[in-house]
Amino acid sequence: MSRKTEATSCTEALRAFEQKSGESPFTAKHLKLWFQKPPIMDMTDVLSKCKECVQLSLSTNAIRRIDSISGMDKLEILSLSRNNIRKIENLSGVAGTLKELWISYNHIDSTHGVEELTSLKVFCAGNNKIDKWPEITRLATLPALEELYLVGNPIEIRESESKTWRTKVLKQLPKLKKLDGIPVTVEELEAAGVL
Repeated sequence: MSRKTEATSCTEALRAFEQKSGESPFTAKHLKLWFQKPPIMDMTDVLSKCKECVQLSLSTNAIRRIDSISGMDKLEILSLSRNNIRKIENLSGVAGTLKELWISYNHIDSTHGVEELTSLKVFCAGNNKIDKWPEITRLATLPALEELYLVGNPIEIRESESKTWRTKVLKQLPKLKKLDGIPVTVEELEAAGVL
């Protein structure tokens, strides 16, 4: 006899948010839907009705894929850390407004899909499975990117052991102001040959 996995739907999470906060999820600026018990497994289009939301927090659930959140026209910060996400997808609907994407502790091995986020300033993707330089190079297409966090990815671990990580990243992304939580210095930019 198979046992059905219990999950909280996005509709149920929004209802719980309203009961706890006393605020309508459809007018709230910050939706805190993290750490639901049982966890959210699937994002649904009901989130698109949250038109005033600036910050959507869905961390520490069991979400398997990013589903479209088109209609969230004011969304600036999306937090999806500590889920079961394998790729960055379906973010074109918020590509012009999203400034921060927090997606650490997932199963992501590629940055493909992030290049359409033209307003992105902060990309936090630590402790994933990113292992190849083209995934870092792709981030150079992001005109506003200032902060990058990739600690715990295979590429960062390997390059940090050989003491080349920061220099190599700054050669690719000279506009960064902060890398892995540490401010970029003029000396580092000079060492990378970008000043």
